[in-house]
Amino acid sequence: MKVTRSLLGGLGLLLIEGCSSENHQENLHEWDLPHYVEQTDVMSRVTDESIALGKALFFSSKLSLNGRLSCASCHDPKLAFTKNEPLHNGVSEEAGIRNAPSLANLAFAQFLTWSNLKLRSLQHQAMVPLFGDNPIEMGAYSNMEGIISDLANDDELGELYHAAYGIQAGWNWDNILDSLQAFQLTLVSLDSSYDRYLSGDMSALTDLEKQGWALFRSPRLACSQCHGGPLLSNNWLGGSEEPESIFFNNGLYGVPNQSMNYMDGGEAHYPAGHSGLGEFTLQSADDGKFRVPSLRNVAVTAPYMHDGSIGTLEDVISMYERGGRQLTNGHWQGDGRLNPNKDSAVKGFTLTQQEREALLAFLNAQTDEAFLEFQE
Repeated sequence: MKVTRSLLGGLGLLLIEGCSSENHQENLHEWDLPHYVEQTDVMSRVTDESIALGKALFFSSKLSLNGRLSCASCHDPKLAFTKNEPLHNGVSEEAGIRNAPSLANLAFAQFLTWSNLKLRSLQHQAMVPLFGDNPIEMGAYSNMEGIISDLANDDELGELYHAAYGIQAGWNWDNILDSLQAFQLTLVSLDSSYDRYLSGDMSALTDLEKQGWALFRSPRLACSQCHGGPLLSNNWLGGSEEPESIFFNNGLYGVPNQSMNYMDGGEAHYPAGHSGLGEFTLQSADDGKFRVPSLRNVAVTAPYMHDGSIGTLEDVISMYERGGRQLTNGHWQGDGRLNPNKDSAVKGFTLTQQEREALLAFLNAQTDEAFLEFQE
């Protein structure tokens, strides 16, 4: 067995390899996609064997330090691979600061986290919950060799591993990350009534849902200005790669006085860890900007926002009607309408009750029932 540095080397993490693998039979996965999304280069290299291994690892608690958490602990298939809690605890019982996002359709997404510009591949993104320490989620970094040993001693996982990477291949973190990526690429959710409508079935949407779609795209509401494209998010591979087209401040937090960034020595008017893109660019103008989430399956992915701070779709709509959220108590109280970084599209609007029902109906039409019936 040898110790080397590879995909994990950039983070200074060791990975453990066995002997090199011989040539073995692999079956490239066949994709069945609607006409409005395209198979990516990464998808074209995925094998059925690596998908099968990645699926088993995704639902296995062996990847966590305490052997009790799996990827599925925070990404429940029945909830479109989200968690119905604002935040989640890792192996140390320390709560994180981000709401667990849906894993649906990440194959077609430009950016994979709420605010980190550097994580552009699913392999690299998986390092955060596995090896990150702020907060500690799965805690694998503390026992990398021990986890590899546990996996190697699991006969069922071993059979899947060798089918994917060869009979002589030793367990290593590169292959684990590769297989997790392969499985996540298959989480395509594009079979809602909305999709059937886009594919030519004019009866797939009700009249109320069609009215909601018209409102969604209207200049008055301007929802589609950020939630555009096939994913109902600007964060898709067919759109712009520029961060300013994907990350926005929506007035979730108010600024009671002057906008001051903590990097400038002033008081940031955001909770710790919630300055979003600004924490990576160190530009105060980027404070409060987060990736636009997809609205696919949005009716089952509550709570909402990067911090899970809004509990219902009705409350989300009310916030945008107002033109920003107002917090009336606590340290972070303030009026989101006054946030100088708030995007100009969040200008507020007025809905009748019937229009509100139509908009909600359209959002509910994004639910892919077959996707929610995913079997482990």
